[in-house]
Amino acid sequence: AAFTRDYNSVKDPCPDAPVGIQGGFLVVKPSLEVLDRFKTILRRGEFLLDPRKGWGGKFGGFYGDMTFQGILPYYYEMVAPEGEHNEIELDRCIYNQMADNPRKSTHRFPRATPLDPEKMGFSDTTKCRDGR
Repeated sequence: AAFTRDYNSVKDPCPDAPVGIQGGFLVVKPSLEVLDRFKTILRRGEFLLDPRKGWGGKFGGFYGDMTFQGILPYYYEMVAPEGEHNEIELDRCIYNQMADNPRKSTHRFPRATPLDPEKMGFSDTTKCRDGR
C-alpha cells in the first residue's frame, strides 16, 4: 500500500501518538489473503470504543480512526506478518498535498511530518506551503 499520513489530525501530539492514514489518497495491490486478515479484525471488533482507544487499543483518537484511516496503520504496524510489509509512506507535499497548517505542527514532526524536511522542500516554500 502507498499512502500519506494525516499528521495534522493527531489529537494529543506526543512522540508515541498514533497517526492515521490520510483518507484522500491510497494505492493498494489487491490481495485476498490481506483482505481475509482485515475481515478477521473487523469480525473480532478490535476497535475499543469505551474509552475510545481505537484499533487494538492503540490506533484511535484522530479523525477517521474508525475507518480505514485507523485500521490500515493498525494492520501495518501491529498485525501484518513479518516479511509481508509492503507499505510505503509517500511525501505528502507531492502526493495528496493538503495545504498543511504549520501552526498546528507537533514537537515531533517538522511541519507535522516525519519525512526529511530538506527532501520535502521545507526550505522552498513554493513546494509545500501553508495553503491559506
